[in-house]
Amino acid sequence: MRMRGEGIFAEQTRVLFDVAARRAGLNQKEHRLSSVHFRRPGGTQLEFLS
Repeated sequence: MRMRGEGIFAEQTRVLFDVAARRAGLNQKEHRLSSVHFRRPGGTQLEFLS
């Protein structure tokens, strides 16, 4: 089991993390996945490996 913080500093860290996660959109239950930002490798970079 990992250590768990106690006290005022642990509480402030937890609140800060919760706010940052909410701003970044990481507090959602489900994440929508998309392949829009991925592409097949190709082009001149793979020519160096041949």
